[in-house]
Amino acid sequence: MAKTTVVNGIGKALVIAVGLTTASGSAAEKTAAESEKTMLQLKLNKIADSIGKVGYGCAICTFIAICIRLICEFGGLLPCGCTNLFTCEQPDIDPQGNM
Repeated sequence: MAKTTVVNGIGKALVIAVGLTTASGSAAEKTAAESEKTMLQLKLNKIADSIGKVGYGCAICTFIAICIRLICEFGGLLPCGCTNLFTCEQPDIDPQGNM
C-alpha cells in the first residue's frame, strides 16, 4: 500500500478514491508536472549525451576502417583474407595442407 503510515493492527476502511484521484496522488502529479530538472539530472543527461556521441564516433570510425580495408583488398593493394588490419601475415601451409 502506498502512502500509508499503518504498520500493524486491524481496521476497516472505506475507499473513496485511488491513484491520482487521491489527495496525495494529485499532489504528486502537480509536483511532477511543475518541477524542473535537478542539477544532477542535467549533468547526468549531459554525460549520457557525451557517451552516446563517443559511441557513435567509434562506430563510424570502425565502419570506415573496415570499408577502407575491403577496398584495398578488392583493389589488389593488400592480399585478401589475412584478417589483420595492420600487417598481412599469411599462414604457413605445408605441402600436405596442414598449418
